[in-house]
Amino acid sequence: MAIVLAIQKWRPYLLGRHFKVHTDQKSLKFLIEQKIMGEDRQEWLSKLLGFDFEVKYKPGNENRAADSLSRQMQHNQISTIQCEAWEGLEEEVHVDEKLRVIVQSLVSDPHSQKGFQLKGGRLYHEGRIVIPKQSSRISWISNEFHDTAIGGH
Repeated sequence: MAIVLAIQKWRPYLLGRHFKVHTDQKSLKFLIEQKIMGEDRQEWLSKLLGFDFEVKYKPGNENRAADSLSRQMQHNQISTIQCEAWEGLEEEVHVDEKLRVIVQSLVSDPHSQKGFQLKGGRLYHEGRIVIPKQSSRISWISNEFHDTAIGGH
């Protein structure tokens, strides 16, 4: 259920892209290959059709972040989604002179740049991710939200 809900939430970013689901629950590794399943699982699996993804299993003792989170929240599983389209964005920000100065300022004082903040190594302005002007991702984003059947006008 966690995987389905996460994929539904991030659907516009994941459609047409290969992504990996990292989990500390071993049974999810065989999610797609299972032959016999109940009605609930069939319903959940039908919602995953059309997505290009693979499930990567990492045991809890090797995946300390997921292991500690699952213990604190008393859940049996924690799953994350990584989209390859966003990999390398931090490097693009550091290449941009203006944005690099903002990031350096935020590292020394998180409140130094009004409206800006660093979360997980990424730069945000008023809650939205910052993408440099020269980034090739801009055309990809424009295409995803304007030209595709799902996000298009």
